[in-house]
Amino acid sequence: MVTRITSCDWIKDKVDKAIDWDGYYGAQCVDLIMAYVGEMWGVMMRGNAMDYLHNSLPEGFKRYQKGDIEILPGDIVVWYMTMPWGHIGVVIEVDGDFITCVEQNVDGNIDALTKGGPARVVKRDYKNLACIIRPPFEDDSEEYYNYNFIAENGHFTVTVDLLNVRSKPSISSEIVAQYGEGSIIFYDKYCISEGYVWISYLSRTGFRRYVATGRFVKGRNQLDFGTFE
Repeated sequence: MVTRITSCDWIKDKVDKAIDWDGYYGAQCVDLIMAYVGEMWGVMMRGNAMDYLHNSLPEGFKRYQKGDIEILPGDIVVWYMTMPWGHIGVVIEVDGDFITCVEQNVDGNIDALTKGGPARVVKRDYKNLACIIRPPFEDDSEEYYNYNFIAENGHFTVTVDLLNVRSKPSISSEIVAQYGEGSIIFYDKYCISEGYVWISYLSRTGFRRYVATGRFVKGRNQLDFGTFE
């Protein structure tokens, strides 16, 4: 199962490593992408970065133009750079007007066209963005979370010493962060799962997070962990 978290873990592990996936011209930027989709999804993609604007995509992969969607970690992004070949990378963080990616062959070495260069972490704005390619992440599918979310914008104040933030609305899911007493959590939806009322929000890194606010007993939130305002 490929989720955004597992895909980002894979791509982060490649930082400072050089991948020559197709065996031509060293570690080019597209080699990292071919390795990414090849190892994670078992499919093949070919061509220079600019070819990814129109080449055929594997089943389940979708291409979007700039502004069509909200870019998220794990997405593949193509840039109008080093023309006519273009440039390509994988997003690991989105922060306002900037995108942080893992990209290969960005060191500017004199033999970059023939030998390439290792993967690096690079932060860019949207200026030269050409397109976004979204792989079929399991956690993007409607079937992944079988919960009835209700849209609601609000904020929740933590009243316990520490409150866990989780990767899914489940007490058995991964703890990814914690809020201390007095922290205010802004959320945009909620659901009821495993006997708890969970609020959910999109983190600054682009991953959706979940926080239990209290036990759901006799149709009411017992507010064990905080208060709504």
